[in-house]
Amino acid sequence: MNDISATIFYDKRLAISAPIEEPVVWKCSKVEQVSPKGISHLTFAQVPWNSHSDYIEKDEEGYVIGIWCDYWQDNIEPQDPNPIPSPSIHSLITFSGVKPEVKVNGSYKKFTVRFYDDENNENNIPILSGHWEFKVSNTDLDASDLISFEDITPTGEDMYKQIKLKFIGEDEWIDKNISIWYVSDSGIKSHVVVNVIGI
Repeated sequence: MNDISATIFYDKRLAISAPIEEPVVWKCSKVEQVSPKGISHLTFAQVPWNSHSDYIEKDEEGYVIGIWCDYWQDNIEPQDPNPIPSPSIHSLITFSGVKPEVKVNGSYKKFTVRFYDDENNENNIPILSGHWEFKVSNTDLDASDLISFEDITPTGEDMYKQIKLKFIGEDEWIDKNISIWYVSDSGIKSHVVVNVIGI
């Protein structure tokens, strides 16, 4: 994970294409945090170019010099594709068990957020205060009424924050996704998409 890959999240659209009139576009369909820490496994699916929201930037001679997904929808200004890197801190949420899933009427599951520097080193980076958020995946809809959780960070621990949670919603949520976020007071965010399954 780095400054660029940290901006790729569920449903993010990317144009990975030759400079043609209808570029090839991909959408992130799955984000998994895998071992070792700081490594993300991203799955993409090919999707159509959208001439209403996507934008092809051309120079004065008509040559394609930039391709932007969701340019009009999100009002994204084109940015320098080769910015000067700067030191930063990012966070990563991991979970207990093999898969990021919770069961309807199931037991508690642990989620842990840790902070790392550009070289994925967490030494000398104290925990950044913040709060947990729960959303219906791919939306801004609050899902906190579907979650029961408790802070279980050990006393004196300054390297991570940890909670245990369980899903308290009904069977209608089976096969749907919930996003679990940790948002630091300084604006550093990370999340994991969790699938709801039946017992």
